[in-house]
Amino acid sequence: VKDHRTLLDATAILSRDFPDVALHLVGVGPLANEIRARGDALGIGERLVMHGEVEHHDLPTYCRSADLFVSSSLHESQGLAALEAAACGCPVLGTSVGILPEISPDSVHLVPGDAPSLAEGMRVLLRDPTKREALRATSLEAVRSDFSLDRSVEQLVSLYRRVIS
Repeated sequence: VKDHRTLLDATAILSRDFPDVALHLVGVGPLANEIRARGDALGIGERLVMHGEVEHHDLPTYCRSADLFVSSSLHESQGLAALEAAACGCPVLGTSVGILPEISPDSVHLVPGDAPSLAEGMRVLLRDPTKREALRATSLEAVRSDFSLDRSVEQLVSLYRRVIS
């Protein structure tokens, strides 16, 4: 579902213009060896940093140190990682699945599985700090206004009131 293959392919394409680009992956799963092998086969193995399991309270440090959070998912029911990255002030780019269109409505939302388009979206944002900052600000504001705890409770109470009446 996360479509690491497209993300790795996009990173390989992007590395032609950005020789210092690095892809940091956080988390564990059964595809770790496959991801590492694909990175090596694409010639980006030295740029692929797999952090493994990270404590939840440490994730904001990773998000705040990133130039971009990139989601290549084929499907997301919501996309909590993208929401958390945006809440940390990290610009979020990715496919038009899950919550991404809601947290960055002005951003280009990419077709799942399209590595060249994903690479181009990354390239545009990495080359233009002004666009990256605008995306960061828009996403952070959307998270604060639409996905805060207060807003979530308000929506839940409203839903219960409608069901009860």
